[in-house]
Amino acid sequence: MNKRTFSPAALPLVPARYAHVWRGGDAVWLFGLHWTPLIGGRADMQARSRARRAQATHYVWGGERGIVAGYGQLPALRTQLWCAAALAFARTCSEGIAAALVSLPDGRTWLIAAQDGTVIARTDALFDDPVEAQAALDALMQALPGCRTIDVPDPDAFLHALCSTPAPQWALRAVEPAWLRQARRLKVVLGVPAVALVAAMVWQTSQPSRLDESPQPNTLSAAQRALLWHTAVRQQWGATQVHLPDELRRVMDSLQRLPIDLAGWGLRQAICRAASAVWQCEAQFVRDASTANNATFNARVPAGWHVRFDLLQGAALTWTVPSAVTPLSAVMTWSQGDNGEPADQQHERRVDVQFASHMQRISAAFTHVSLSARQAVPLMPPVDAAGLPIARTEAMPELWQRALRIEGPLRSFALLAHPPATIAWHEIAVGVDTPPDVSIKLSPLTARLTGLVYDHL
Repeated sequence: MNKRTFSPAALPLVPARYAHVWRGGDAVWLFGLHWTPLIGGRADMQARSRARRAQATHYVWGGERGIVAGYGQLPALRTQLWCAAALAFARTCSEGIAAALVSLPDGRTWLIAAQDGTVIARTDALFDDPVEAQAALDALMQALPGCRTIDVPDPDAFLHALCSTPAPQWALRAVEPAWLRQARRLKVVLGVPAVALVAAMVWQTSQPSRLDESPQPNTLSAAQRALLWHTAVRQQWGATQVHLPDELRRVMDSLQRLPIDLAGWGLRQAICRAASAVWQCEAQFVRDASTANNATFNARVPAGWHVRFDLLQGAALTWTVPSAVTPLSAVMTWSQGDNGEPADQQHERRVDVQFASHMQRISAAFTHVSLSARQAVPLMPPVDAAGLPIARTEAMPELWQRALRIEGPLRSFALLAHPPATIAWHEIAVGVDTPPDVSIKLSPLTARLTGLVYDHL
């Protein structure tokens, strides 16, 4: 049997709030659906029910570690397999949380984000203005600490790779009206005229009121709200990475391998920035001696490091240091402490007393040590079937963070080999200076270290 083919002109016209990309004869990929998380079993029934309550015509559901439902109001999609592009993107992000901005063929920008193989609610959004899309991405990155951005320099290649192999579970399904299901059940018992009469009556009574055209939020019990919040917070904290206690030692050992003078090239500064799995490091050198040349510098580059020359006077060394990170949720506890005191109060005392005392004891070895007042980590609330945020439950604990900044001689940072706190380090910057005198706080190599200290240990 020959494979059925058709032209793009045969595709039904979809409302302007959506976008679609046609891929040869394999599938049509749809963008701009509304997504909501599903809790409990019978996902297909839940997804169809929520789509019906939202007056949608089609729905789809899926996810790796969490189940979400997507739905929208579309015309009849009979000619081809229509797939949700958001689910294809989520499949590529099986670990952690990631977001991307993609330019679509119709000129709009697609904002999509996923966590652990599951589409994040309120993404899969389309923007006419790229500036508005970037602002939405920035807000999402602020609300979801640990979210990484996927760079899409070639949108066509990205879409081709994303939409190359459609999966049956990504295909949209029609929402069957309730009156039609009831009419089919009566067909065996009643004759066709009776079925038609009953179907007409059920259809009329099942039509939504014109005064209630917008979807209304579900009435959730306290236990359901607590479960939705617990799941949302666990996912967001799971995407937030913190460093293990010996993290600084390995990075500092790498920085101490840097020579101040390398065959007439002088070190000016070096910066190591924490990424998801490695530290990205770069050191800047300047040609100080007339006898220095690129060939000599290149011959002395340490194994595994890379060099980049800046015309005739500058050179940069780049290298990576493996990062020992762990999800914040792995060290987070919500249980009650001793004597019934909430665990978060105990953790707060550990930061204010134990960690602060440690920093006070070693502060004489640094030129600057500061720990900011604590601030609540922003959390993205879960949404109900109507896409409305769910009110925070009283039992849900806060997560607090404090900005830490330390400056001083590079050698002094050995005192931070095992800090008694849960910390996500951000950046280590090393500079070269010639101090007028030598003391415990003065050294040719100075460093600046920044990070976030979390109140939960």
